[in-house]
Amino acid sequence: PGSFSPADDVLWEFTHPNLGYGVTDPQIARLENGDWVAVFGNGYNGTSGESSLFVVNLADGSLIKEIPTGVGSAVTPTITSFPETDAITRYAYAGDLQGNMWRFDLTGNNVATNGSATRVFAAKGPSNNAQPITVAPRVALNPNDYDELVIAFGTGSFIQNGDESNYNVQSLYGIKDNLTKSNLDRSDLLQQTITTQEQVTNTFTVRETSDNDLTSEEGWYLDLIVNNTQTGERVISRATFPFGVNSDRVRYTTMIPNDDPCSSGRTGFIMDLQLSTVKPSDTPV
Repeated sequence: PGSFSPADDVLWEFTHPNLGYGVTDPQIARLENGDWVAVFGNGYNGTSGESSLFVVNLADGSLIKEIPTGVGSAVTPTITSFPETDAITRYAYAGDLQGNMWRFDLTGNNVATNGSATRVFAAKGPSNNAQPITVAPRVALNPNDYDELVIAFGTGSFIQNGDESNYNVQSLYGIKDNLTKSNLDRSDLLQQTITTQEQVTNTFTVRETSDNDLTSEEGWYLDLIVNNTQTGERVISRATFPFGVNSDRVRYTTMIPNDDPCSSGRTGFIMDLQLSTVKPSDTPV
């Protein structure tokens, strides 16, 4: 650190009017045309007031493409080589504060000309309120169909004024995508529910969820509501895929705000579920 020189050691610095605050960690990727790039969302409160994805040349910091969505505010992307299994990035997925989940097309030899955004899904709660997405989704092959992905994410925000008192219902989602889906909503999905929540010791509270069968639905959702009580529970961290031989598994961590000055300020749950159906996992925590 003592020998660090910005003039000599910084490869490039990128600025743009549409970059706001909280710009996400760049994803380093190699595109189909061989270019190495940095891929990142635009952050909050940029000049345009809409969400967009930036693709920047990794060697010199020059802008290759800003892919706008036309709506929303900020996206947090994750990249994938699907439908192949090599190390070439072809698509990025990201959600925004308006609850839109986007698929960004980075295929072909000219992303600068052909890069585009498609809304795969619009997350809205049971009262038709838009559910903000503030963390990057996780994507994995569908354990029951390797020709499609499952996009796993939760909704909720804890970064804006008023978030601490916003008790709108938030949800966990898993959306199937074979690169042809667009404009899905919760009516296209299987509903699972939290059926039971009870304290089993002085320390632990546990939940049980429904185990409805997925048939022709385009994915699933589970609302974070118990006994018709809205507690403000939400998701503000990325889902994870636990290590092990069971690939049909996803884990969410939820957060419940608490304004009691004598408490730690928040509580939450670990939700360990099947990726393909959001049924209870065969190998739970």
